[in-house]
Amino acid sequence: MKICIADLERQEAEMADIGPMLTEMGAQGVMFHATDVASYESVEALRDAVYAKWDDVGFLFNNAGLGAGQAGFDGSWDASKQSLENWRLVIDVDLFGVLHGQQAFIPTMLERGTEAVVVNTASAAGLSNTAYTPNGTTDMAYTVAKNGVTLLSESLNAAMRHREAPISVHVLCPFGTQSSMGLNTAKFHATGMDEETRRKAVEMAEKRVQNNADAPGTGGQITAESGARMLQ
Repeated sequence: MKICIADLERQEAEMADIGPMLTEMGAQGVMFHATDVASYESVEALRDAVYAKWDDVGFLFNNAGLGAGQAGFDGSWDASKQSLENWRLVIDVDLFGVLHGQQAFIPTMLERGTEAVVVNTASAAGLSNTAYTPNGTTDMAYTVAKNGVTLLSESLNAAMRHREAPISVHVLCPFGTQSSMGLNTAKFHATGMDEETRRKAVEMAEKRVQNNADAPGTGGQITAESGARMLQ
């Protein structure tokens, strides 16, 4: 495969390790494109860059995500638990990020008429209301966004089947993944924390990431590798 990794500009330094690793695994080409999935214009620029370089997209993986706010059902009304700022941030990334990916890429993929696969990452939170308890499993905005991703994926699948298009659509709904999502949320996004609380949250998230690195695949969490096997 030829692989384009699209992520926020601050993540580009990670390519120093990721690029050679992918090449060693057999990738025929690797590129990075700075992309903010919350911006449709940014996703359009990603599409244009990929088609300009390789003139094909055979696998589209809409996978960006974050959570911001306190878990539980009070986020449905209490701004101290889930501020409007956090609502917009989570919906913009977790739901509109997927919608932007579909609207930017699907028309061109249909024009090409070649076989392709679309995978959208929802969550176990996209199959039920995981914020429907006082403490919840997830924050309210995340739950709403991920249920939206599931519905959006189902509708895209129906649309492609109706057109008999050679594009298959899948939704990935993991429960617990080994990633830096929690760490990045604590570091970079407003969650109503004071600085001391944020510092402690970052320290705890860093420990979880390190523990996952030391013992991958433990605790029932899904790793990148096991997630990829699920999609095969």
